[in-house]
Amino acid sequence: MLLPPPPQQQQHLPLIVELRINLAVTLTELKQYEDAKTELVTALDDHSRAPELTKANALRNLGEVHLRMDEFKDASRRFNEALSIRQKLLPAGHSDRILTMESIGVLRMCRKKYCEAEKWFKDAVEESERSGCAPSDATLQRCKDRLTQVQYVISQREKGLRVKLT
Repeated sequence: MLLPPPPQQQQHLPLIVELRINLAVTLTELKQYEDAKTELVTALDDHSRAPELTKANALRNLGEVHLRMDEFKDASRRFNEALSIRQKLLPAGHSDRILTMESIGVLRMCRKKYCEAEKWFKDAVEESERSGCAPSDATLQRCKDRLTQVQYVISQREKGLRVKLT
């Protein structure tokens, strides 16, 4: 367990948490997953004075790290925690909610649970379109593309064919 920061740094704790999250994202892109995980766990330990949405950001990013390390159970838990916070604090269709729903759908795809993945992508697209609070075009398009992919896999499996997503 880490010691709390000295009193003169207490006021900067939310900024330090954000910096740890950003460092972890960079480490994840560099495939340094253990280091990214360490930074995110530390950020979560320090989050008590940071906003809840910052905690949700750290949780979703930690879920991404777990996903890339094939730690699916941990990824699922972190994504669901992040989504729960974001659903309480953000309006329907907010880009962070959609991004987290997409992450859960990707996790289901990785586990070959295509019907569950379809539900998550469909819900993300519908929530985004229904709310009029559209996320970035890229996020929405990715959800639509992934929805099409899983629907194709489902249709092929119903015909008895095996399909591998790349």
